Amino acid sequence: EGYRPWAPSIGTLSPPIFVPNRSGALLPRRMSESPNGESAAPTNDTNTTVASASPTPAAYFYAGPRKKGSSLFGRHMQP
Repeated sequence: EGYRPWAPSIGTLSPPIFVPNRSGALLPRRMSESPNGESAAPTNDTNTTVASASPTPAAYFYAGPRKKGSSLFGRHMQP
């Protein structure tokens, strides 16, 4: 019940990461010189990885307080 609103977010992030990473290894292309005849994975580039990963903490810090209120962070402030 609590995961349903976030399923589209996970569904839209997974294919653009999984498909190109696997196609570079499974479908060798000779568009550029590479030692093994494979294309480089898109997640080789740090910018792509950061752009794909940055919505996750943003969603966490949005959804947590929205669902549990300010008490979510209150338990971390206690000794």
